[in-house]
Amino acid sequence: MALYTYTGKLTDFTGTPFPGAQPRLWVEPDGSGFSGDGVLATKRIPVAVASNGNFSVQLEASATVRPEAIYLLKCEWLDGDTVLGWTDWARFRAPAGGGNIGELNQAPQPPWSIAYGFGPPPPGITGLYIDITGPTAVLYAPEGGRV
Repeated sequence: MALYTYTGKLTDFTGTPFPGAQPRLWVEPDGSGFSGDGVLATKRIPVAVASNGNFSVQLEASATVRPEAIYLLKCEWLDGDTVLGWTDWARFRAPAGGGNIGELNQAPQPPWSIAYGFGPPPPGITGLYIDITGPTAVLYAPEGGRV
């Protein structure tokens, strides 16, 4: 089993690391799988967070797991033993060689999905997309053209 290092920095929207609370950060695969070494179980992989918000975790590359591993980065914000809130970030693929989680390509949306945002659909949208910029929504088909 080859493990690669994936890094990141956990802060709030002002760039401040976990103000007023301590984070409990972990990575969780979206399902069990198989690698060249055997069976991989779905369980939390704890991630230590430094006081400046930096973190790193070692994972099996997504493409070396069957079925392909998609990972979730999750966090609970704690004040002592009290959970103040939680965050469940987008799914991501872990490429061979490691990298910064914030810069990795996120897992694609399934073709049946519906997404929305401001302006035309960004690259990689595979389902129905709704542009909610103006007073009237604009629909885009899965192929990217306006409906």
